[in-house]
Amino acid sequence: MVAPAQLTADNLPLLLQVVTVLWDHYTPLVQEQAREMLVHLIHELVISRMDDATSPEIKRSIQGLIDAIRQHDRSVVWSYEDSNGKVDERDNKVPHSMEHLTTEVVKTFEITFPGIKKKWSRLSLTWATSCPVRHLACRSFQIFRCILTSVDQPMLGDMLARLSNTIADEDSEIQTFSMEILTTLKTLIVKLEPEKLLSYPQLFWTTCACLESINELEFLEAVEMLDEYVEKLDFSSLNVRRVLLEGQPVRWDGVFEGIQPLLYKGLRSSICLQPTLNLMDKLVQLPSDALIGDDNRLFFSIIANIPRFLQAMEQRSVDDETRQTAEILFAVAEAQGFTPICDSLGVFLDSGLHPNQDLIVQLFAAIRQFFLPQLDFKMLTMLIGFLTNSIPSVKLMTMRILCIIIPDVEMRKPEIAGHGPDLISPLLRLLQTEYCMEALAVLDNVVAVSGSSMERQHLRMSMTRSSSRAIRKEYERTQSLFGIPEESGWAIPAPAKKTDATRGNIHAAFYMCQGEAADGVSAEPTPTPEVEFHADDYRYGYFEMLERTETMMSDDIRGEGHMGDLVTKLDSLDDFFDDISETSPSESRSSRTVTEFTPDSYESGAKLYDDVLPILHQASNTTSFQNGFVDRLPLSKDTNANTMNPGAFNTAATARPALHARSITSPSIPASYQSQLADFTSDEELTEDIFSDGEEDRHRAPANIPAENSFFLENMIKPIKQTTRTHMRRLTGGRSRETDRQRELFRAAQQISPVPKVPSTFLQHKPNPSGDMV
Repeated sequence: MVAPAQLTADNLPLLLQVVTVLWDHYTPLVQEQAREMLVHLIHELVISRMDDATSPEIKRSIQGLIDAIRQHDRSVVWSYEDSNGKVDERDNKVPHSMEHLTTEVVKTFEITFPGIKKKWSRLSLTWATSCPVRHLACRSFQIFRCILTSVDQPMLGDMLARLSNTIADEDSEIQTFSMEILTTLKTLIVKLEPEKLLSYPQLFWTTCACLESINELEFLEAVEMLDEYVEKLDFSSLNVRRVLLEGQPVRWDGVFEGIQPLLYKGLRSSICLQPTLNLMDKLVQLPSDALIGDDNRLFFSIIANIPRFLQAMEQRSVDDETRQTAEILFAVAEAQGFTPICDSLGVFLDSGLHPNQDLIVQLFAAIRQFFLPQLDFKMLTMLIGFLTNSIPSVKLMTMRILCIIIPDVEMRKPEIAGHGPDLISPLLRLLQTEYCMEALAVLDNVVAVSGSSMERQHLRMSMTRSSSRAIRKEYERTQSLFGIPEESGWAIPAPAKKTDATRGNIHAAFYMCQGEAADGVSAEPTPTPEVEFHADDYRYGYFEMLERTETMMSDDIRGEGHMGDLVTKLDSLDDFFDDISETSPSESRSSRTVTEFTPDSYESGAKLYDDVLPILHQASNTTSFQNGFVDRLPLSKDTNANTMNPGAFNTAATARPALHARSITSPSIPASYQSQLADFTSDEELTEDIFSDGEEDRHRAPANIPAENSFFLENMIKPIKQTTRTHMRRLTGGRSRETDRQRELFRAAQQISPVPKVPSTFLQHKPNPSGDMV
């Protein structure tokens, strides 16, 4: 028998919190002890205090809960990995069994401890915002959402203080924690009454700040939060919009242009596209003001939906959502007196099942009457930005639209031409994909693209993949129009600057929770501490110990621990290349051209750019791309460069510098050994070398052009000397090269060293004049 526990009402919330967060502990013994403790608490604090007046239904309910716990019933049990705050989960991130268990526990203890739900709710939020173990903190947020009763300014301030240090972070563990906070804030929006919700403008402005997050799922969560706001509050009411606008934090970073412009970035993502369009349908119907947006919102809503309209005509099927959007835009255009736009949308609604390119032309002609050319640049930026979206139909329809509208846009205007290749970078990115021909068709309509001071950075970014973390880090503060897209198409330019602005704006909302001074200036609160989660020693989940993560990922530790094995393996590669060197030059040379290499052959597309850039600069007959980069000086032309002609056969073979026989990426052999290697070269190899195209031009380069700038194979592959293969050669190639060098020196010494003459009496054969025996 266990002695009765002497507990007060103040201790019970803490015990319930400890039991619940340890419910799914990775150690089975801890799980069992936590569950037995809950059963023990029920017996000692509830059952032992019930009298005969307690209804049988309540007794059966309590006994059923105890039986379910002891039998590990699925209705009250969840595992460590269930709803573990993974960023790719799109549900409420709360196990259903947790909702059931917390509900039953609260109902059971309310019998003898009234008000336990509110006390436990507050304690769980305190744990969530202060616990140093991420898993326990996330579970505490989930418990808080299950038993949420109310919220006040200090509770909201605790969450915003934590969020201001974790939002828009690149670390997946921190993102997990931020998503739990955002989900909790969304739950508050759903559960609070409209009047109560309107009294927390900090929550609205936190939503607006999160719409600037660089993380795709955080943005999507903010879109859903704003959607709940639009559903909960009457934004058509002037008083509602006024209260929210007056609640804007005084320390807001940047110019706030309205909530609808904050959504446009979501159109570039395949994940965020449809939720963004759905919310834009609701916002475009609201009156224009400083909170919602200006009068250009109808124009951008039409542009955002044109690819969808064109796709519907191609498929000869208009779904209900697309038709509803067209009807909304028609009604808004009619209310604002844009009759030509109404006529074009009316034609789509009446004959949307028939492909008609003239309809798109007619719609753009109607739009031009009211919004263009003053919005030409913003229209181009929005449409070209759609090309990063990973949905194929969005790419194809957008490029068809661009082919229609670009000829009518003055591309030489300073606001357009001044961006240089940055404006067409999504098109350049498509040149490496199966959409190459469509992208070229659009580029054919681009009259000129002027150079800019940052054109090299923008071109390199256009060839960088989302997986190239090092290059993404390098350009995280580089100003651009589109940034480096992820797999879904999500792209944020200058992400480091956006992160600073997002966190600063949430911190400004946090200041409001601390109370405002009489003069309207926020009082200075205590600075919020940085988030530093401790390790949760779980070996089998995705959340590894920090020490293990550092062991696995640290280059220094990994290099020291495995350098011997690494050198051994790379040395075997060196022997492999030694074997290849025995083949003929024709067999060892690749027949692939530079343009045949896929980006996967390089560390990244940016590396490909670095390798190809010297070649492009030496191109003999290309001075611009479709008259693009017109401000560049034309390169000199040499009609004799790299060509095959009869003169090639008149060039002495010995004038050709010897290439390294083992690898084209290996260091060149010193000139002192070329004469020795020539002795081992067969006539067939010599013939093959003579017939190499363009090799003789290396010796006929103009005197005013440095040899290293000439256009020949060695200079083409020169940038590759810094790649991994060369580094491996430096690590492992020394032994084989040293052996070859010693062998050649030994042979040379044998040929040079004189042999002492031997008296003829000791010789059986006649010596030759040099003293050697024959």
